[in-house]
Amino acid sequence: LPLALYTATFAVHFMVLSKSGPGDGFFSSAFQARLSGNNLHNASIPEHLAYGSVITVKNLRMAIGYLHSHRHLYPEGIGARQQQVTTYLHKDYNNLWIIKKHNTNSDPLDPSFPVEFVRHGDIIRLEHKETSRNLHSHYHEAPLTRKHYQVTGYGINGTGDSNDFWRIEVVNRKFGNRIKVLRSRIRFIHLVTGCVLGSSGKVLPKWGWEQLEVTCTPYLKETLNSIWNVEDHINPKLPNISLDVLQPSFPEMLLESHMVMIRGNSGLKPKDNEFTSKPWHWPINYQGLRFSGVNDTDFRVYLLGNPVVWWLNLLSITLYLLSGSIIAVAMQRGARLPAEVAGHTARKGQSWTRAWNLCPLLVF
Repeated sequence: LPLALYTATFAVHFMVLSKSGPGDGFFSSAFQARLSGNNLHNASIPEHLAYGSVITVKNLRMAIGYLHSHRHLYPEGIGARQQQVTTYLHKDYNNLWIIKKHNTNSDPLDPSFPVEFVRHGDIIRLEHKETSRNLHSHYHEAPLTRKHYQVTGYGINGTGDSNDFWRIEVVNRKFGNRIKVLRSRIRFIHLVTGCVLGSSGKVLPKWGWEQLEVTCTPYLKETLNSIWNVEDHINPKLPNISLDVLQPSFPEMLLESHMVMIRGNSGLKPKDNEFTSKPWHWPINYQGLRFSGVNDTDFRVYLLGNPVVWWLNLLSITLYLLSGSIIAVAMQRGARLPAEVAGHTARKGQSWTRAWNLCPLLVF
């Protein structure tokens, strides 16, 4: 019954909270397709990836987000001083990339050019739409993850070098197969170094806007960190298909929501110079829980138990345990207690336990 009630609560939750929000990027593309207001909800997009398409690329590991870049450079001493490439959990224009052939800079969307689909095993170049720099890697070490290579944005107006070339592969598919939007699980293999594009999931410092680190890993084992799917897909030369068929079932949504919650909670860390409390502080009311917003202007809440109620309960529990221990030792030694004392002791223990369970928390 408790499990059924818990599951039913989430069923109601999914029915009531069915609209898009700023945290959509934490969830998979299929989950987002059911959220009203999301760009994938009731959407129609081209089914197969083609050269010249404007796309977003999402990591398959939950709560990693979209391949992202911006005009800020890596700071001095952090690999090459080139444009930062990260993953970002929210929808943003800086998540947009143009997929192009590696050996030409012509515009595939020119009406005079026929449509050419991207296939498993093709050598491609990803050009960042907002800055016109190519996705790039080299032998410089990644910012946070040792033995991984740095990933940057490089070049001018799409013109860079051979370190901008990537081989696109579909997991468990044959060479030559077309790549399906949302459905194909793809990897990007760097042509020069042989490493695989991925995200470590580590949070970059303030110079990286606390977004997540993108690296090129020389370890070729298939993990969710290095597997991606194409989510948004814009190409006016291609016909569209409906995304309704991609919406997940209730068990899939239930599992995914819990995985996102687990990962989100595990990623909570105190900010720089923030005064924190330890878990053992809370039961004894030594220090409370702090909740603060991102900005200095946000509201801040300090959660602390009522000291009078809390400490009286702690004292009562201590006395109860002490007296119970004394009585237990006495009975082990053969001492006989009057029935009234034994009954009173049992009732007293029940009352203190009930009071502890009902002890309220007050916010100061």
